[in-house]
Amino acid sequence: MKPTVIVTRSQGDVGPDPLMHVLYQKGIDAVHIPLVQQRAVHVDVTAIELERYDWIIFTSANAVKYFHEHYKATHFPSSVKVATVGKKTTDVAKQYDYPVLINPEQRFTAESLYEELEPRVKKGDRILIPNSKQSRDLLETRLTGLGARVDVHAFYETIPSTNLTRDQLSMLNNPIYPIVFTSPSAVKAYHSFAREKTNSKRQAFVIGPITKREARHCEFKQLIAPSEYTFQHLAEAINQYL
Repeated sequence: MKPTVIVTRSQGDVGPDPLMHVLYQKGIDAVHIPLVQQRAVHVDVTAIELERYDWIIFTSANAVKYFHEHYKATHFPSSVKVATVGKKTTDVAKQYDYPVLINPEQRFTAESLYEELEPRVKKGDRILIPNSKQSRDLLETRLTGLGARVDVHAFYETIPSTNLTRDQLSMLNNPIYPIVFTSPSAVKAYHSFAREKTNSKRQAFVIGPITKREARHCEFKQLIAPSEYTFQHLAEAINQYL
């Protein structure tokens, strides 16, 4: 009998968690223990005039969500081009009728997004990147190198969960349960909840190169990462290696 898998993604606002749904479809027994949660941060929207920008770049579904919460009463300028990375990010942007022009379909990383933006961004272009307080500055650095004027504003932050139960903490501290990380923030949060160093004994499944790097840094030895960064491929890897 295959062991129960712990999924550490943050809790969504509505409906079932998409990764949990895919795992259930494949007959994988999983329990959802969200290790992180998102919350909005103060943004002075009067200082961010959307019509001044040539591009708005979203690198996560949460970035789209929290951006929209601030600007849902504002008409989105037709002159602004939108770029996204990741299927979920693109889906949420389209849900809000944002005109997505660029969304890499093979590799869902900031690096692949930059590769598609590079031939299109012109010197002097103004670019807005709504993100979280924990986001990397890779796009900002590289786009600035092209001569673009890049403004990065945090619209939310990711923090460790504050309401885990005793049973959830017990499972987290038992290495017989494989664990799934979909963000580096979840890996870091895990360490704030783990009482003992059991990483070397625990099977961990991760998605994306940054999450994989953080898991390695935290000394997970039995580390499995699919080559394609989708929940479907992650679920297939879990099903294969359990």
